[in-house]
Amino acid sequence: MQRGADDEDKSEMQASIAMGVSTESPACFYFDLDQERLETMPSPPIGLRFGPTGRTLHIGESRNHVHVTEIYASHNSLTVYEMKSDYSGWFLKYDIDLSPVAQVFPQMKEANPDDWT
Repeated sequence: MQRGADDEDKSEMQASIAMGVSTESPACFYFDLDQERLETMPSPPIGLRFGPTGRTLHIGESRNHVHVTEIYASHNSLTVYEMKSDYSGWFLKYDIDLSPVAQVFPQMKEANPDDWT
C-alpha cells in the first residue's frame, strides 16, 4: 500500500478506528494498516469496579490515542482507560467521581448516559 506524507500521521488513528472487540475472546483486535494484517491487543479492564451491568461504554480515538470510557450513572462514576502506544495494554487515565456534580445538578441522575455519547 502506497501512502503520501499526509497519511503518515493518520496511520495510528486509522488502525484504532478499525479496532473490534470479540465476545468469544479476552483480546481485542485492530487492523495494522502498515503491515496489512489483523493484530491482537488486550481487552480493556472494564467492568472491574461495579460489575458488567449498569454501565455505558464508549470506545474512541483522540489525538492518536485509543480510549475506552466507562460510565456508571448509578454510582456517579466515569472512568477512562487509554491504550499504550504499542498496543500492549491499557492504563487508567482518569477516574472521576461525579457525585459533587450530581449534587449541584440533580437532573443528571435522571439522564440516560447512552445519550451522552
